[in-house]
Amino acid sequence: MQARSVAVLGLFAVLVPVAGCIQDSGTVEIDGGVTLPGSDGGRPAGSSGSAGSAADFGAFQTKFFDLICGTAAQCCGWDAAREADCAASFGSADLEAGPLADGWVTFDSSKAKDCLARARVALNAANCDPAALRAALYSPDTGTVCQDILVGHQPDGASCSHPSALNGQSFTVSSDDYCVDGLVCIQGVCGGPRSAGAPCDDAKDCGAGLACLSENGTCGLPIAAGDPCQMQDECQPGLACDETAETPTCAPPKAEGAPCDQDEECAAGNCDNSGERGVCGPGAVDSLCGG
Repeated sequence: MQARSVAVLGLFAVLVPVAGCIQDSGTVEIDGGVTLPGSDGGRPAGSSGSAGSAADFGAFQTKFFDLICGTAAQCCGWDAAREADCAASFGSADLEAGPLADGWVTFDSSKAKDCLARARVALNAANCDPAALRAALYSPDTGTVCQDILVGHQPDGASCSHPSALNGQSFTVSSDDYCVDGLVCIQGVCGGPRSAGAPCDDAKDCGAGLACLSENGTCGLPIAAGDPCQMQDECQPGLACDETAETPTCAPPKAEGAPCDQDEECAAGNCDNSGERGVCGPGAVDSLCGG
């Protein structure tokens, strides 16, 4: 079984559907550090910030989830049970314990604190408005910091698939986070972005100007308007895969009120799926709250 890194998937990619205005939830307490081979005081050469342990990463993750799920509870009118379910749905920091202990990755405690502070400010400013939430949390000011809290150390050609276990189940965590900056995890191995014709799993595996084409699983030129598509990230910049069509094709994003299946199909970035079928629109808070 393969699982994406909890750092990226759990902390950032899925926070928008439950985010709104928030309260101050405190700061991360850093208790210690990990010492990596050839490093000084838990910080590999060339890294910034201070290194933290798996326990520190877990403390940060708990604070972050409390921040997001507490916000959703206020914005959406959730009770305590649903707020608790929200926090539990994000996963466990235990997934990163092995890579941290083995020196594959370092937890940057300074960036973690910065991430919490920036996310808090961004969510407060958005004040439960769906469009503002997306704009704030995907902005470089917030997103880049939050996605860089884990610093990878696996070099070109090294494995980026680490064995792990959670709730008695064994599986493998494959993540770009374990690779040094500039490399990506492609089929379990760290390497540079691939050229046209090379095999790929998703768009990030391919070099600049290329997409991962699902038809044959290789890097190639993005699909033009009017041509068939299967995934959202296959289309040329400025286009989306219209999954509502009988044969999905790349097309410009749709205006408010048009049918949709995915957020990417809509000009405002919000496909409201609260009814029988999705509709593009600015979206009510209920659509973000799952109502």
